[in-house]
Amino acid sequence: MKRTMMLLALAASLSATGCKKDEPPKQDKKAEAPKPPPEPEVHLPDMAPDEPATKVEGPATAADFEAEADKSLHYENLEAELDRLEAEIAGS
Repeated sequence: MKRTMMLLALAASLSATGCKKDEPPKQDKKAEAPKPPPEPEVHLPDMAPDEPATKVEGPATAADFEAEADKSLHYENLEAELDRLEAEIAGS
């Protein structure tokens, strides 16, 4: 009976210590959350200006050249201009 009491006491003490919940080891805050890697620098090319330097309004019409023709074409140089334009067209 002594032996049974000793075994019972030993089993009770071992089960009592086995039920004790151990605390998890403490971790450093630095080890808990690693720093994200630094983002690479992105060099963007210079962007275009807000407004383009030229305006595109569509194909040129005869009205677009009328003012220029009034200044450069006269009755005196009409034949010379016509010859120049014919030579330009034939050369292209």
